[in-house]
Amino acid sequence: MTSPFSLSSLHRLIPTLVIGLGLGAASSAEAASFTMSSSPALNQKFNKSWQDYTVACPAGSVRLTLSSPAGTAPKVNGKAVKLGTTATNAPMTPGRRAIVSATIAGKRTVYSVRCLPADFPKFTATGSLTSASPFVAMSVVTSLIGPVVPYAFVIDSHGVPIWWKNTPGVSTMDVKPLSGGEIGFWSGLLFSERANGPFTIYNLNGTKVRDVVPNVGTSDPHESHPTSRGTIYRVAYVTRENADLSALSGPSDHAVLDGVIQEIDSAGNVVWQWDSKDHIGVAETPGLWFGILSAVSGKDPIDMVHLNAVEEDKEGNLLLSFRHANAIYKIRKSDGAVIWKLGGTVSGNSLIVVGDSQYPTQPLAGQHDVRSLPNGDVTVHDNGTGVTGRGPRVTSWRINESARTATLVESFSNPGLTSSGGIGSARKLSDGGWLVAWGASSQIRGYDAAHRQIFGINLAGGGKAYRAAPITSREFSRTQFVAGMDAQYPG
Repeated sequence: MTSPFSLSSLHRLIPTLVIGLGLGAASSAEAASFTMSSSPALNQKFNKSWQDYTVACPAGSVRLTLSSPAGTAPKVNGKAVKLGTTATNAPMTPGRRAIVSATIAGKRTVYSVRCLPADFPKFTATGSLTSASPFVAMSVVTSLIGPVVPYAFVIDSHGVPIWWKNTPGVSTMDVKPLSGGEIGFWSGLLFSERANGPFTIYNLNGTKVRDVVPNVGTSDPHESHPTSRGTIYRVAYVTRENADLSALSGPSDHAVLDGVIQEIDSAGNVVWQWDSKDHIGVAETPGLWFGILSAVSGKDPIDMVHLNAVEEDKEGNLLLSFRHANAIYKIRKSDGAVIWKLGGTVSGNSLIVVGDSQYPTQPLAGQHDVRSLPNGDVTVHDNGTGVTGRGPRVTSWRINESARTATLVESFSNPGLTSSGGIGSARKLSDGGWLVAWGASSQIRGYDAAHRQIFGINLAGGGKAYRAAPITSREFSRTQFVAGMDAQYPG
């Protein structure tokens, strides 16, 4: 991982350059600066203000070279190191770290150099996220039917992996922070979009708390949504036989897949359930999607709605995203009824779109990651899937339920992407900025409130991120992540 050369770095070099040319009278102690390098090389260029670094350690040790001027009192793993330029061998194995400390500007600063496993996902990072989201939870998949990538992980605001959980033999999806200092994610074999597997909750020290699994159908990887009550909404695919698809010029007797949501408490009890078959008719799947799905499925059940996101809003009702309906829905928790629908085929529940000059009649296409903001606005990662010439975009909507309108209040795209297929997320941060995983591309980006890019991740080797979930400093601290990794990899 790399970071761009900044103006602040140049300003720190100017005094040294001046003395080297004989143009200044500053003492060598004033001009000197503590630096650190390694062999193998650090994955991030050393910056005195950054505490965390990663490195490969194929030989079981890393050679750390410190340049330490007078007064810095350097140490490696608690042992004093000579002043000047000194190299020290630090034993390390994957997951373990070396601890480097020095007194800089009168303050004792501790740096962590942690060994990355050889099979850890590869990526480059540029820029920095703001304090509104100093950490990001994520995972990487290479393709729908691709090699296992057995890691759920957290990066810091510079893109440095600061915590991870290895899941040998299975891939991970939908990594997210939970209350009480826990991390949860789905894991399993991604042999299809209907891959089966649990949503597992872990302590940061790597110990499993529990698996959360629906008691019907196939445990869908797309969404597991925690609530403040300690329950978790899980999504499942359930097969329904003998569905009549003649409204779509399809067969009158064919198996389909319905989307079922179960709210599951900490003891594993299902305390609430909702089934798409009771509220969304087959005619709400647009003809284009149905044609594609019918051709792909053959005699297998057809995935008519493809439920990929669940969000509980401040009223306690649910926002749902159905990719194959090109629409998001709000349903009433008490009876499961549809309150409104945005996008897709027109129905009696449809909202009138206002302010979307680009796509007034089809505001969403293959969308993901519907979320509710504190002010009631709704955000969606609009993939633009299946529409010629349409790339992905981030959208934010203001819903007026009385007037039955949805007004587009914010929207922007990634100029480098003309398509995004499936997956992706768009999260608005507390400072007005955004964290976006741009669909089935290798790009994760951070933006300020004016939509200017301030942070970037490029995944290598065909890697894609299903979601990138921001984590605030109120939820987790650096100290917690570091301690969790030290517990997983002691020594």
